[in-house]
Amino acid sequence: GRLRSEIEMLKTRMDDIEQAHAAAALTVTSPPATSELIPASTWKNAGRATPKAALETTLWAAVGGDIDVLADTISLDAGARAKAEAILAGLPAAARTRYASPEKLVALFTAKDVPEGASMRVVAQSGTATDEARLYVVLQGEKATRGADLALRRHAGNWKLVVPESAVEKYGAMLKDEAAIAGGVR
Repeated sequence: GRLRSEIEMLKTRMDDIEQAHAAAALTVTSPPATSELIPASTWKNAGRATPKAALETTLWAAVGGDIDVLADTISLDAGARAKAEAILAGLPAAARTRYASPEKLVALFTAKDVPEGASMRVVAQSGTATDEARLYVVLQGEKATRGADLALRRHAGNWKLVVPESAVEKYGAMLKDEAAIAGGVR
């Protein structure tokens, strides 16, 4: 019952987002021909020629633990990059070596954000005719379902998922919590 309630809430939120963007005169393309959830078991490295392909590749790399591919599918704006660099600088030398770039560090935490046993549905997309796009997706996992409004940007002909500064801040807080737990503070 609780899961159904959460799904209905997400559907309502997605409807509200779509209506707000339509009111702002954004051109929203039709949802994909199939509105079914696409399970992680069928995700693949679909390349990055389109926003949807880039998202599938990002999710595929995340569930497969391919941090190198995942790092290559994300983009950090100046603020997000600065925060990631600061987090990276505060890590022990071995960790700085392992995660040699802000993108690799962020990729590790991004992979943790994909729900276990996830399935994905692209509900709507906008802006694909420019170098900036938005995908409105539902990620349904074994334990949780959530909607996401994702920004993507075209870099040298390839689309990349834009990781916002707020996500990097969240990842930094998670890292501090993990360090506190490991150090016996909690």
